[in-house]
Amino acid sequence: MVNRVTKMKAVRRQVRKEGPLVEVRMPTSERVKAVAAIRTTGAQVVESQKNDLSSKSCALCLGIGNNLSEGTEMMDQALRRAVNQKIPVILDGAGLDSCEQSRKLAEHWLSQQAVTVLKGTPSEICSLMATPPIMEEAEILAELSKLSQNYHTTVVMTGKVAYVVIDRYYWKLSTTDITLEEREAMGTGLIAAYLAVTGEIIACLDGLSALEGAIKVCQTSNRIADYEEILEALAAVTDEEVVNKVSLEKGIL
Repeated sequence: MVNRVTKMKAVRRQVRKEGPLVEVRMPTSERVKAVAAIRTTGAQVVESQKNDLSSKSCALCLGIGNNLSEGTEMMDQALRRAVNQKIPVILDGAGLDSCEQSRKLAEHWLSQQAVTVLKGTPSEICSLMATPPIMEEAEILAELSKLSQNYHTTVVMTGKVAYVVIDRYYWKLSTTDITLEEREAMGTGLIAAYLAVTGEIIACLDGLSALEGAIKVCQTSNRIADYEEILEALAAVTDEEVVNKVSLEKGIL
């Protein structure tokens, strides 16, 4: 546990010290929440609608959604430039399970090995695997591993349990069982902020852990914390609180 706290402190301190620039290109509803979460880390945000990715960007946060009129061509150009500049990219899965065009665009990007981290709910991730979202854990992990290997990406699936999978390795995090509309975009934003300064596994684990820790800090037996309270907690929660409240299990398939 001490080692985990030390690593998390180092990454969070680095983000606050360097203030890396995270470029966010998502539909408006998701973008607002992702940006708010990113800012709690000390990272800077640019919400550009230009074709070109900023030369100072350290990470690109993408989301297609289910409205392809919101600048997908610009997203595509920004993604290509991110690949050329070797900037990490996180793709949020919102809309992939409800819009075939969004899913096909995501599959195209993934097939180009342009996505560093793919993150989504069971329904969103399973839409890319053509498998039912309700499976036993062993089946879920096997399918996530295949997806990771096929597209050379780290796959994050959130839900009652959160999984982070790369190749044959997986990490399992305990999560709260509350339904919060803003939760997915906030998690994507946090991972993007940490991706700007560290590798994808650490970024995913720290981002998810920070969000769950903040939710658990604010949650009481009588009521569920709201979006604004969680944002405040994200800025204040300590690394020790996060590690104490969010269990982590590592395995290999």
